[in-house]
Amino acid sequence: MTHTTVNGWLQAKAIARSAQVQRVATRQVNLILKMLNGHVFPELTLRVERGLGRIASRGRAKVADVRKSVGYKKTVNGVKETAKNGYATLRTTLTNGMTELAASEAAWQLGALDGVLGPVSRSVRLTPADGNRVRQFVSSQPFGEGGVLSSYVKDLSRKTVGAIERQMALGLGQGEDVMQIVRRIRGTQERGFKDGVFHGSRRDAEGLVRTATNHAANVGRMETAAANADIVKGIVWDAALDLRTCPTCGALEEESRANPYPIDSGPRPPAHPRCRCAALPVLKSYRELGIDRDEAPEGFRASMDGQVPASTTFEEFLRGKSADDQDIVLGATRGRMFREGKADLLDMIDQRNRPLSVPELEKLTA
Repeated sequence: MTHTTVNGWLQAKAIARSAQVQRVATRQVNLILKMLNGHVFPELTLRVERGLGRIASRGRAKVADVRKSVGYKKTVNGVKETAKNGYATLRTTLTNGMTELAASEAAWQLGALDGVLGPVSRSVRLTPADGNRVRQFVSSQPFGEGGVLSSYVKDLSRKTVGAIERQMALGLGQGEDVMQIVRRIRGTQERGFKDGVFHGSRRDAEGLVRTATNHAANVGRMETAAANADIVKGIVWDAALDLRTCPTCGALEEESRANPYPIDSGPRPPAHPRCRCAALPVLKSYRELGIDRDEAPEGFRASMDGQVPASTTFEEFLRGKSADDQDIVLGATRGRMFREGKADLLDMIDQRNRPLSVPELEKLTA
């Protein structure tokens, strides 16, 4: 890579850093899945097996009678309590990991700022992020679809319990014995346990862990940016230049590169489950900092096709792809409208940064 502008260098460092954050997310996913598979799910299975076993031993024949029985209600309540306790432990473990990562990313961002300022760093005083704010915002700041970590974990617990209840009712309705119902919940070995309730719970947990990890990384970086508002003039949304990036994230990058978001407000990644985007600080130019020094020439950023100019936005990248590739990202109808010039990426989201449906977009562009 050639010499880059200050902000191009920061972008390149952030892209390289994102790979490390993804590795942290994978380690955290493995830790959480080990907890679920080793403790929470076996305890839930045991609750169901023992509860239904006691009911079966009493010889209740009618499904309606079984579901109205005290024993059945106790079984369901036991499942709810076990899930509540198990997912509470998950939340604590995940919060600890997120807090550690956020602090690490705050320190990394400070080092990146110091490194990019290089020979003029003595003219600028850098300030570390407030550790208390970092710890607080990891848990209290909404992310993804507008929830905080505790609400997302409660949703996971409720979803798992609801799925277990449905499979218990279905199994009883079809006259299945206790172990058949247990297999509905646990899954079967023949299918790699991918046909039970817990497979969906594992997938949901992995999605939350990856999303929360990205949230924590961005909290740390943005708190460092906020602590150095005298040299940071705004925030840009950085989306990966590949076909996995969604139209919403592409639109937010386009918008923020034209007009960087304020340091203390505006959209922040993650925008949705499993979002990989990053928020990057935009530094003032040397002369805006009162330093008589020219900026370096533009550098490059990574894409699925190799290096491209650092100023390349996701929309520019997407316009250079084939119609088939554009349709992978946008869908067939949006892709056609995009190619015909009827809608760009920003047209495809509403004021709350939510994607418009195809009928809404067609009405808007008619």
